[in-house]
Amino acid sequence: MRPAPVVVVLSAAAAVMAASAAYHVALALGLTAYSARGDPPSGDGLVLAGLGAVWLAAGVLVGAGAWDARIGGWPAIAGLTALAVTMVVARYYSPDAYCAPVAAAVMVLCAATLADEGYGN
Repeated sequence: MRPAPVVVVLSAAAAVMAASAAYHVALALGLTAYSARGDPPSGDGLVLAGLGAVWLAAGVLVGAGAWDARIGGWPAIAGLTALAVTMVVARYYSPDAYCAPVAAAVMVLCAATLADEGYGN
């Protein structure tokens, strides 16, 4: 028996979302990093692919409805939502290329500000 097309689409979206979350976790943990020039590591396309997968999964779930037994109902929604939340949290903790060159300068300015304020504040 072949799975319903909705199940196939949601399974593919879940796989892409999991890969995107894994990429962001690797960035957040420092297992992969941007180059000194700010070039992204390989696999950077997973960022946009993960976003597209979230939109696709949300559209399919809204269109098909939570009550449709072919998509698994609430467990499917809960699983895909957990993947989406994992992606967002991992993305929050992963570095961005445009912040890398500025971060050191900001730290120097923060240190100068703290030194100027003294210890009494």
